[in-house]
Amino acid sequence: MRKLPAIIVVVILSFASVAQALKSPAITFGNISVGKFYTVSVPAEASYPDRWPNKWTAGAKLTDETLAQSWPLDYWVGWYNQNSIEIVVDLGKNYTIQHAKLHCTSQTDLGIYYPTTVEIYIKDDISSDWLSYGQPLSPPPDTSGYSDAWIGVDGNDATARYVKYSMTTSGGNYLFIDEIEVLGLIENSWKNVPDWGCYHGAFPVEEHGYLVINSFETLVQKKLSMVLWYATMGTCGFASYLGPLWTGQYGLASNLDYEGSRYLEIGWEPEGYKTAEDIASGLYDIYFEQWFIESIDYQNRGGNNDPVWIRAMSEMNGSWTFIPNKASWGGHPLNYRRAWRRMYNIAEQVGAEKHHIFLWSPNGISYPDAPWNAPIEYYPGDGYVDWVGLSVYAQGDNPYPPAIIQPFYDIWSYKPMMISEGAYSTKEGIDPQLWVNDWFDIQYNFPMIKAIVWFNASKHELTQLDPVVLSTYRQRVSQLYFLRQSIAGILDYNADYYINFPDYAAFSSNWAAQGSNYYGDVNGDNSVDMDDLAIIMSNWLD
Repeated sequence: MRKLPAIIVVVILSFASVAQALKSPAITFGNISVGKFYTVSVPAEASYPDRWPNKWTAGAKLTDETLAQSWPLDYWVGWYNQNSIEIVVDLGKNYTIQHAKLHCTSQTDLGIYYPTTVEIYIKDDISSDWLSYGQPLSPPPDTSGYSDAWIGVDGNDATARYVKYSMTTSGGNYLFIDEIEVLGLIENSWKNVPDWGCYHGAFPVEEHGYLVINSFETLVQKKLSMVLWYATMGTCGFASYLGPLWTGQYGLASNLDYEGSRYLEIGWEPEGYKTAEDIASGLYDIYFEQWFIESIDYQNRGGNNDPVWIRAMSEMNGSWTFIPNKASWGGHPLNYRRAWRRMYNIAEQVGAEKHHIFLWSPNGISYPDAPWNAPIEYYPGDGYVDWVGLSVYAQGDNPYPPAIIQPFYDIWSYKPMMISEGAYSTKEGIDPQLWVNDWFDIQYNFPMIKAIVWFNASKHELTQLDPVVLSTYRQRVSQLYFLRQSIAGILDYNADYYINFPDYAAFSSNWAAQGSNYYGDVNGDNSVDMDDLAIIMSNWLD
């Protein structure tokens, strides 16, 4: 292998003390127990039960982000004549916790009392010993009439996955709890984010709905690094339905000039007339468990171990996903958040969450455009979302991509983002060439958008639109920034979120290499050359 030319080495060494930081995972603060599974040492009283239990959780009321009222007692979970009760919350993975609390009620006229004592314990692994967190808590005085109180403790920052609330009571009375919270720091995930460039994706189907990846690539004169496909939640198994996408003759790995596969974004939509509340209550628990287990058995896809971008229950803010439509998972933000968390928690319990990318993806324009239906109302939380996506079509008062993307970017650009699906559609008053140029100008205006997926179906086919759309698409997608290989876009070889000398050393060791899968081939053109060096230097010196 040839070495870097001497003059280039001198330039690199002259800046070796300068390390350019890449965008790295944001740290946010929030309720890290919301929606999480938990166990209890004593079952609740039959008259005041929890709801929606499964094999991993005693129920859902205590982490459903809903505070109860004095009457009726439907949202409370009640225990009677118990001297001690323990509740253990499984956060799913380790977090830095800073505060833990629970919400209780007292009404001694009805025999309801606050706990006598509350102690908090934590541990970071199921096999570890419990450690005390903060000081034992002294609940407020009981009241004859209705009162409620948060009983909590601020402790030092501590790493924990499991949080135990250990309570004693006076016995012979009722204890009612409606919510428990663990507050702390969330390190937002950063999975498969290209350091440079943007994945080039499409939903490439022909008129009968069959996947035609190679035909689309021939049409636009560039390879795809991501493909969108759809599966029905509740009926389509991973192994039987999605597995052939990797192993089939014309599938994700077909006709490539590198070792690997195109990435898969799966639009995972519930079967007809199933609502978010159905899913939140456990309708698909068994299905989810099996689906996620199959998804990480890589034999089911010919050995491929790429993550899947799981785009579940998308466009939930669009009226076409509201009851009474066949697509019925949208239109109820609280139940949607609960449904998403239920799905995610099951993936976490079977060990699949860390292998995949959970892509939360509303429609770019809300229908109806009302505060209760704003995308943020459906957001399940930073700990539950890896990438934020949106659908971008020629909709709304200003139907061009920048106007649709900007409100989302203002809120969520601390996370990797993508256009999960979208396309130009013929509409009076819209300039097709300007629209397509805006689509590809995301590299300048929205650099945290790391994938774009053209929906080449349902009157959005490039061959059915104004000819200028296809010609502009071909011209713009030819830019190296829109990655033709899923393995391209890597600058940070040692994954320390800096472009520094170790990255250059790895790059220079492959200088002038011709062929696939070499580190240093940032733009994915199967050569490590001056184009790649220019990309690296621009990020180092930026």
